[in-house]
Amino acid sequence: MLAGFAALPLLLVVLGAAAGCGGDPPTPTDVSSDVDRSRADFLASDPIMYGALAPPEVSPGVVHNDMLGWNRTEVTARLYNSQGGLGPTPEAVEQEVAAVVAVLRKGGWIIHWQMCLPEPLYDIMGTPIQDPIPIDVPRMPGHEWLAAGYKISDGVSYWVLVAGARIVDGTAFVDVILRAPNARDSENLFPVAPDPLPKDQTCAEDGTVAPATEQAGTPAMMRDWWPFPAQLRSRDPNLV
Repeated sequence: MLAGFAALPLLLVVLGAAAGCGGDPPTPTDVSSDVDRSRADFLASDPIMYGALAPPEVSPGVVHNDMLGWNRTEVTARLYNSQGGLGPTPEAVEQEVAAVVAVLRKGGWIIHWQMCLPEPLYDIMGTPIQDPIPIDVPRMPGHEWLAAGYKISDGVSYWVLVAGARIVDGTAFVDVILRAPNARDSENLFPVAPDPLPKDQTCAEDGTVAPATEQAGTPAMMRDWWPFPAQLRSRDPNLV
């Protein structure tokens, strides 16, 4: 759905308890709680979804089991799409990204990071040699715009990523990814909240396509799932 931005699904192996054994029943597996479904509904009803080209993909958080961990709630949608012909100009795609970010700001989201990248240069092996993206987002073969934000509602932290690209073949898109903590997580995964990024310090909202890589703010994200036992030994959502 999100042109490489959404995480790959987990390959799950669930071990069941033997019938008739005493003790507590096994931990439910691959189950969404009422809390997770409520948080999914909250994100799916965000005003940013009014501009979705199709109904959003809604994935309430699930618990796999105490060995594999749990997925966090995720809601994704495509807000802009162009295919065929010469495609829109990079300036036109940046305007679409800026319009999406403006809706988020108006809806109470705090934008804390933006990054804008021109078409990448490649080495002889075909690997992009420009500045890497500091969160888990793939480098697109063209101009790229990223904007991340968060909001705290009733003590629960929510996170959003806007990802736009104008590919060299003329294809262009703007996607949005929203995430919420799993019911087993702490309610607020941003206990030390990233500083807000004022509009006058942003590259995706200034109306000028960046000739070189630009970024500002704190590149933090809410991971899509929580492995158990903890791979990173921390529930801090920052990856950098």
